[in-house]
Amino acid sequence: MATLAEASLSELERETLDRFVALLEQQLGDDLVSVWLYGSRARGQRTGPESDVDVMVLTRGDAARGYDEARRAMDHAADAAGASQLFFSVQVRDLDWLAERRAVEAFFIDEVERDRIVLAGDEQGDERPPLRPYTGMRPRTRELLDQADEWLRDARLVVDGGGRSGAISISYYAMFYAARAALSERDLVVRSHNGMWHLFRQTYVEGGDFDPQLARAAAATQEPREDADYRAKRFSEEQVRETLELAERFVAAVRELTEG
Repeated sequence: MATLAEASLSELERETLDRFVALLEQQLGDDLVSVWLYGSRARGQRTGPESDVDVMVLTRGDAARGYDEARRAMDHAADAAGASQLFFSVQVRDLDWLAERRAVEAFFIDEVERDRIVLAGDEQGDERPPLRPYTGMRPRTRELLDQADEWLRDARLVVDGGGRSGAISISYYAMFYAARAALSERDLVVRSHNGMWHLFRQTYVEGGDFDPQLARAAAATQEPREDADYRAKRFSEEQVRETLELAERFVAAVRELTEG
């Protein structure tokens, strides 16, 4: 496990974190389980001048109270150190959340626990519960597929309501989460959108397990999604309905692939 000496932090950031942890220990007392530094800074990387310092606080008590206390502690710590609290991203979670995320083998918590540097408290976040046994599809995969279905339902509602740009974006994310679900079943994950579509094609299309035309059409929707999200491009009703129909076919095909 990495140590704080290996983290990519300025002296100002280190002082802020020291003050933050000390204040949290005073405010939360025995309810404070752990404080972890995670993400790129914990890995010794700094992706840019505005790269966040990611911190996770685990509490035995009410997470909402913990969040309020953490926010106040970070405000005071940053002010005292002469730093900006805007560059510190703090998540506050309770032990039930941690156990549930571990149980479904969520990629996010796997990455957090792989990279974490313990700033205070228990290294494991209390006793690590055993994974719940399961048969068939991974719980994490099922969760991602359920998210794809939710995006699909939202897309239908937007289309039925006459929305266009929003429907393009939402339909894309239905396909994005479905593709992530398929990769999850092979225990694969990638951060970028381009990388995810490349890995999906490499894993399933080149292996002959998925329709290449359907996969190509889904990946090609990334560009109009960016047009909708960032360039305020307008789309015709026909384009919107075609994208929704594509998303419905893609999600159904991925579900058949993973459940088959």
